[in-house]
Amino acid sequence: MAKHVRMKRLTGRHRGRQAAVIAALALPAVGWLAIAPASAALQRTSDEQTSTVGDAAEAWYAASPIDVCTTPLGCPPATVPTSPYPAETLHVGIAAGQETARTYVLPDLLNIPYGAKFVGGTMTLPVTTDQSAGTVSPDAAKIQACLAKAPITDGTQGSTQAPPATDCTTKELLKYDAKKATFTLDLTPFLTAWSSGKPQLGLALVPVTGTPTDAWQVSFNGRKYKGAHISSGVVFTVPPVAPVSTPSSKPAAAPANVTPPSTPNVSLPPPSTDTPPVAPPQVATPTVPAPVAQPVAVSQEFQYPLAFLLPIAMLGAAAFFIRLFTRDATPVRPAR
Repeated sequence: MAKHVRMKRLTGRHRGRQAAVIAALALPAVGWLAIAPASAALQRTSDEQTSTVGDAAEAWYAASPIDVCTTPLGCPPATVPTSPYPAETLHVGIAAGQETARTYVLPDLLNIPYGAKFVGGTMTLPVTTDQSAGTVSPDAAKIQACLAKAPITDGTQGSTQAPPATDCTTKELLKYDAKKATFTLDLTPFLTAWSSGKPQLGLALVPVTGTPTDAWQVSFNGRKYKGAHISSGVVFTVPPVAPVSTPSSKPAAAPANVTPPSTPNVSLPPPSTDTPPVAPPQVATPTVPAPVAQPVAVSQEFQYPLAFLLPIAMLGAAAFFIRLFTRDATPVRPAR
C-alpha cells in the first residue's frame, strides 16, 4: 500500500528567509544592469582622440670636435664622417660635469586635425642597444627638455657649430625605464605652450650639469635607424563641426531705420484746353439665337413580337397529344 507523504507548509519566517536569499542573489545582477548602460554612455560621450606620430626633424650637436685619428699613419680625409657613432643615432652626454652632446627633435604634429585642442601627450625615446653607440650609465643620466627658439636642421650628425637657441622657461625632465631601456617625456607643458602662441620649432634635449665628476652618455634611435624609433602619443579633442545654414526663401525684412527714397519734384504739364473730338455712335449688332437641334424620328419596319406565336404552338401540341391518346392501339394485320 502506497504511503502518503505529508508536505510541510512554509511559515512566515521561512518565506521571509527565502525572499531574502532570492534578493541577495538578484541584487548584483540588477546592479550590473544599471551600471553597464551608464558606463557605455560615458565611453560614447568622450570626444578625446589619441594619435601616435614620429619626428619630422632630428639633429644632434657635439660640444667639441671628436678626434678619431688615433693611429700614427695619419687621419682620414675631411669628407669622411668624424663621428665614431653609428649613423642616424642621436646623442646627449656630459663628461666631467660639462656638456658633450645635445639632441633636437621636432614631433610631426601636422597629422593632427586642424583646429584640434591638445589635452596631453607622451614622447617615448628608445635607447640604442648597439654597444658602439656610446651609451654609458643611462640610469644616471639627467636630461631636460626645453623649447627650441630656432628651426632644426634635419639630419645634422655631431656638428660642432652653434646649436639652435633654447627657451627653458618651459621645461620637463625625462624619465628612464631600465626594464624597457626607454626614456619618456611628458609633452603636456610644451603642447600648452605651442597652443598659447609660441612657435612650434621643436624640443632641445640638453644634459643637466651637476658635479664635476658626472659622466654619462645616452644614444637614441633616429627615425632612419633600425629598430624602434622616437614616437609621440598626442591626446587631443576635435571641435564640433558647425551646421551649414541653408538660405531662407523668405525675403529679408528692410531695416526699420532706413528712410524710403524721396519722390523727385517733377512738375506736370498744364491741362489742355482743346475739346476732344466726339466719337461716332456705335450701332449694336442684333444677336441671333443659335438654332436648337430637334430630335429626329427613326422609321423602321414593324416586327411582331414572339409572344403571338405561343398560342399557336400550344394548340398544335394539344392536337398532337389528343391524336396520340385517342387512336386505336390494336395492331393492324397486313392484308394477304
